[in-house]
Amino acid sequence: MNHGFCQQKKQIQPRTTIYLDLTKGLNDLLKSFEEKTRYNIRLSAKKGVTVREFSNEEGVNIFYEIYKETSSRDNFLIHKRSYYEKIKEELVDRGMAQIFIAYLAEEPIAGVFTFTCGPRIWYMYGASSNEYRNVMPNHALHWHVIQWAKACGYKVYDLWGIPSDPKPGHPLWGVYRFKKGFNGEVVKLVGACDLVYDPFYNFIFNGALSLYKNARSLITKGKIIDSLEE
Repeated sequence: MNHGFCQQKKQIQPRTTIYLDLTKGLNDLLKSFEEKTRYNIRLSAKKGVTVREFSNEEGVNIFYEIYKETSSRDNFLIHKRSYYEKIKEELVDRGMAQIFIAYLAEEPIAGVFTFTCGPRIWYMYGASSNEYRNVMPNHALHWHVIQWAKACGYKVYDLWGIPSDPKPGHPLWGVYRFKKGFNGEVVKLVGACDLVYDPFYNFIFNGALSLYKNARSLITKGKIIDSLEE
């Protein structure tokens, strides 16, 4: 029984994710990855990509500059720098979030924000520069995070957010292909639901909200397609 609840057609966050079991040994984890992912991890090491933790103000600034490049290239919206500075203040400074930056020589070329709580670590935000994508810095980052998380005793790496029905043409298709390479467990969660008191007003409200979001997306991104579409 749904007890009057109905699932939102457009979710607030992706309701499907991938869990990576960190209780396995590192060698077993690496062997479990798809062949292309293993190759790219090794390639990044051969090309000299290194990863450092910068869970401080410098890390926020480095990450945000790369993130602006990513959003411009892939045509998605990001928050203002102050949003990520607030994350540092509320989570990073309390040991509940981390910032990792990938370097080629001394040049920062990619970065991630991770969140941690209890036995779990989440991949929340990822950025990569337009240059040096061929050295696979994102693979180096996640392999470093996996090793770091295991050393800290975390049990699950939540790769956070893939399409519930992945298929070519979906805005998150590339994200899905990258994350599925780590060969974790695909998990579908309940997602955002509404408790509808009045079907008529619910229809009107959701119709107006959908129209507003579509118009905003068309104006800001030049397209209506939504990355949170199921």
